[in-house]
Parts: sequence; C-alpha cells; structure tokens
Amino acid sequence: MILNSLGLEIKKAKAITGDLNHLLANFQIYYQNLRGIHWDIKGKRFFLIYM
Repeated sequence: MILNSLGLEIKKAKAITGDLNHLLANFQIYYQNLRGIHWDIKGKRFFLIYM
C-alpha cells in the first residue's frame, strides 16, 4: 500500500479528489446562477426598507 503525505492511499485520494472537484464545479455554477437571478428581481417596492 502506497500512501501520500497525508497518510491516504494514493488511488483512493485520486478518486476523492475527482469527486471533490466535480462538487466544487457544481457549487460554482449554482453560485453564478444564484447571483444572476438576484439581479433580475424587479418591483416598485424592491428597495423599500421596513422598520
């Protein structure tokens, strides 16, 4: 068994790295879509502050 500097098996670490990169890419797409939707909000009372 070959371990990396963190003590994880190299094959398992590569698989986990690929999964985490995929998850990070999905989160980035979600974040960009969320920012785009936010700026499309309209309405006459959008900027009204309630106290």
